[in-house]
Amino acid sequence: MFAALLLALAPLQEAEYPERFPLARPYRGRGLYERLTRPAWGYPQTYHPKPVHQDTASFQATVSALRWLARNQGPDGSWNPGQEEFRAAVTGLALLAFLTAGHTHVCTESYDGPGFGDVVRRGLQWILIRQDLDGCIGPRGGSAPLLNHVICAHALSEAYGRSSSLLLLDPADRAIAFTLG
Repeated sequence: MFAALLLALAPLQEAEYPERFPLARPYRGRGLYERLTRPAWGYPQTYHPKPVHQDTASFQATVSALRWLARNQGPDGSWNPGQEEFRAAVTGLALLAFLTAGHTHVCTESYDGPGFGDVVRRGLQWILIRQDLDGCIGPRGGSAPLLNHVICAHALSEAYGRSSSLLLLDPADRAIAFTLG
């Protein structure tokens, strides 16, 4: 319990891991290229992916959308949808946009503006601070407490899966356990 509280209050910065943790090194956002070059149904044996260059329209549109999200992040790390009861859900969805493009809290890339790794780190900190001891994320009252929780739990799980960060393992486990319970 105490470790979870410290994790929520401490910045999400990790020391260099030894080589036996190869996935814990900073992820540089190459997932965007992979996602844009492969179809959603996977790789059939006859499929040959075409390389995606930074001058393609889909890449530029994705980067433009992520820059807009980065500029509109609040100083506390969340995104404000206009209704306070959906702030956790919108923050989780915004984080999922960065994570699906391949940017994590240890990412060092930026495109003419704030670093996407800092944006993801502040968003994850906002979610971790709002996770209670049972694993629930967001307010339990209101009209959509489970919606807020499930989207934030998905964002936490995606962040852990993409970065293999040991700091996110316990919060993601508790969030999934609360969802299943």
